[in-house]
Amino acid sequence: MNILDFLKEKTNSYYHLKYYGPNDLSTGIIITEFINDNKIILEYAKTINYVVNSIDTLIDYAFFDVAIKYEEAISIMKPEFLEQFKTALDDLRTIYSKFNKGEAIKYLIQNYKDVIDYDEKDDDKKLHIEYELREYVFDFLTNHLNNDIKNSGYFEYLLSKDICFAFDNVDVIMKVDEKYLSIFFEEENLKELFRYNRLSDIMQTIINVKNNNEEYKKHKSLIDNTINYLYTYTWNRIKDESNHIYERYDLYHKLSVFLEKISDGRLNGLKKLETNLANKINEEIKKTGKTVEYYTNF
Repeated sequence: MNILDFLKEKTNSYYHLKYYGPNDLSTGIIITEFINDNKIILEYAKTINYVVNSIDTLIDYAFFDVAIKYEEAISIMKPEFLEQFKTALDDLRTIYSKFNKGEAIKYLIQNYKDVIDYDEKDDDKKLHIEYELREYVFDFLTNHLNNDIKNSGYFEYLLSKDICFAFDNVDVIMKVDEKYLSIFFEEENLKELFRYNRLSDIMQTIINVKNNNEEYKKHKSLIDNTINYLYTYTWNRIKDESNHIYERYDLYHKLSVFLEKISDGRLNGLKKLETNLANKINEEIKKTGKTVEYYTNF
């Protein structure tokens, strides 16, 4: 059992393993729960041995590590709750101080596969924290990055198990080691990212590297090959008339912007499709009365 299981059982309260900031709607709710559950949290604290050596003790560590970040929200507290929250926060801080951060890092280095593979078994008691735990561990390890963490195998395993999560953090992972760029752009990983609608994000990453001369020189072959792969993939889907015209035009728009931003000469050939696609869009609008807007986030 961990602190989240205990609180759910005792109070039916749900907590996050992430602090979303003082302006998030959930922050006020969580602060109220900290105040209301303070005695129960202290009761649970008596059972902790403060050694991070399992998933449950890791969740305990993460809970209290995240909890003390709510101190930032003191500035937005209503006066009538301020003293109660300060008391609860002092207790949370005292509990967290008894953990050893080095032990948590050591546990994660040795057991990162168990953490990445973590999946709650009991559907009736699920807390749905798998993603938040994965996110917490990623942030924790990258914020305390050292050679032991870099060489542990954590990042390689993360990319092999959850390429979408990894790609959502591509900028951070690239700062760890640029060698991971080639893993992101392996064909099977690109297909998985396409499946989860990351085409625009991939294009943005390519734009960032392509327009940085120093970075582009280091990764020229990889980037050029990936550009060609993206072009062929997108071009074929645009031409495929079995795809809905709205999807085809959306892909045309994305590819056009992408080629323009990387100064790729194939843009001129692509532009020849615009009139034909626009006519088909107009026919669809006349038929359905629905209009659409197209934009890119890069």
